[in-house]
Amino acid sequence: MTNVYRKAIRLSVALWVLSQAQSGSAHQHQAAEDWQPKEYSLSEAFAPTPLPDRVVLTWVGDPARSQAVTWRTVRSSVNIGLITLFPHQIRPP
Repeated sequence: MTNVYRKAIRLSVALWVLSQAQSGSAHQHQAAEDWQPKEYSLSEAFAPTPLPDRVVLTWVGDPARSQAVTWRTVRSSVNIGLITLFPHQIRPP
């Protein structure tokens, strides 16, 4: 696997994660002076969500010949873990 291809995969994964985070969050805008911080307990603040977080690109076995992507979500929100990777020079559908 060439260096360029590895970079393309990393970029594709990062862009996918970013697009999922942006498309899944509907922001409700309010005036800055009306905003109040919401307190969360530690268990709520660090709990997994339906959106993937802690996305890690690593390897399995020989790092020169393998890659693995892991992420964290709420177990009940995912039936199958799936990532679509695209070579850098080809645009996704």
